[in-house]
Amino acid sequence: MIARIWRCTVTRDNLPRYLEYFKSSVLPAVTQIAGFSDVSILEHERPGYTELTLISHWASMDAISQFAGSNPETAVVAPAAQALLRTYDATVTHHTVLWTAQSTSVPADMQPTARFSVRVPYYHTYRPRYPKAVIDTLASYGLTPDSIVADIGAGTGISSEMFLEHGCTVYAVEPNAEMRAACEHIYGERPNFRVVDGTAEATTLADHSIDWITAGQAFHWFDHTAARTEFARILRHGGGIALFWNDRAENVSDFVNEYNTIMRVYDIEQGSTPRAQNLIVEEDQIAGFFAPAGYERIEVANPIDYDFDTLKGRAVSSSYAPLPGHARHDEMVAALRAVYDRHQVNGRVRMDYITQIYVGHPNL
Repeated sequence: MIARIWRCTVTRDNLPRYLEYFKSSVLPAVTQIAGFSDVSILEHERPGYTELTLISHWASMDAISQFAGSNPETAVVAPAAQALLRTYDATVTHHTVLWTAQSTSVPADMQPTARFSVRVPYYHTYRPRYPKAVIDTLASYGLTPDSIVADIGAGTGISSEMFLEHGCTVYAVEPNAEMRAACEHIYGERPNFRVVDGTAEATTLADHSIDWITAGQAFHWFDHTAARTEFARILRHGGGIALFWNDRAENVSDFVNEYNTIMRVYDIEQGSTPRAQNLIVEEDQIAGFFAPAGYERIEVANPIDYDFDTLKGRAVSSSYAPLPGHARHDEMVAALRAVYDRHQVNGRVRMDYITQIYVGHPNL
């Protein structure tokens, strides 16, 4: 598998126009080329404009040449695209993709700190964001723009971003090198942001230096006993802990039910992830983690509308879904397409998420 990487910049006004141009004019053409797999568009906000990185995956350089011609290192930028872009690279780079091919079953004891390495392009682009209610809830518990936040298992920075936007100083603690690199690339220029190579059990942060410890979509991967000890070390007296997830709702629509069924059918780990195994006992684990002070649980509706490309990207961002190159990937995509076609309205389907927030001041 070859990754083709190209960068450009676009004004914020032209960003939606360029994305629409790409989806309507470029994507239909490349999807007809044998050997094309997928494409991701990553955005990085700069002062006054947006930097885009386009990463496409191809079976071979021969397949790329069908798109790019005899000089595949030259970027293909049509006049219509040039008119929308602020700047663009005249050349592209090609990289051999490592660790994309998977066996039909992944060992259940695969290290959580490594499992998302091959999904970084999908993860930041397609994972659902959190609603403003997360910040509003934590503000009611004492979070302020002056708070120092340790965002544990920060990944590519999806959860860190909302704390940065609130004005907080954020330490994004992430053990996965690829995730850290993406996080640094996207948010590294923020003066109140630091990316830290660490885990929930060994953050490397200073004693009693943190006002708030947060974990978005990550607590289920922690060694809870060891993490609790580490959090007690770094948390200031009276500090807060917030754990939150975007969970797909069950039985709210035929589309969501059929999507959930597809994800279960094509789960290459067959429910062996800690999140799948611990859904029932997790409340007890959280209660123990916050003991003896207790916690509050808040649920917030977080519906998100998807077109087909973003729906497919969201599915592949899950750690248990078959990636391009896996024997079941194309079959899963076909199933998603059929469900999407049945339920789309004006080119969109709605995924009903429930954001669950667990917050407290445990005085560990």
